[in-house]
Amino acid sequence: MAIGTYTLLVALDTPSGGPLDPPTWYANPLAEGGGLLTLIGHYHAGITIATRVQFKGRVFHVDSVLNRGEGDWQTQITCKEVFE
Repeated sequence: MAIGTYTLLVALDTPSGGPLDPPTWYANPLAEGGGLLTLIGHYHAGITIATRVQFKGRVFHVDSVLNRGEGDWQTQITCKEVFE
């Protein structure tokens, strides 16, 4: 996937509701289904396993974060839907 081709804008925050910096992230879904979601996008240093993702009106908790290639150019996250 070429740099600059991420078309989905998702909101990022913490469980307490505080936004990250920046509070949005352009990404593309790699897999979605069964309450699980994998997204890939430009590198975002603020995304951790304490991050929540707002995606298509649903809330997901980040379970894993991967700095692909360890070069700070692409972040891949795996998330689980939150049912509050």
